Amino acid sequence: LAIEKAGVYDGAKIRDALWEVGKEYAGVSGTITFDEKGDRVSGTYEVWKVDLVEGEYSWERIGLISL
Repeated sequence: LAIEKAGVYDGAKIRDALWEVGKEYAGVSGTITFDEKGDRVSGTYEVWKVDLVEGEYSWERIGLISL
């Protein structure tokens, strides 16, 4: 949506459009709110560790961060 709003594939313009799109967009995880610096005000993030064990990838959740 941000690329569409920006109208061009340009990082700075997409960043600015993301700010505008995010103000009014309610996705699966709910409405995203940004502070004056452009950082998310709230959210939950999972931290995962990926290991290669005997040729197979192993995923382990090692943390949960809630803002």
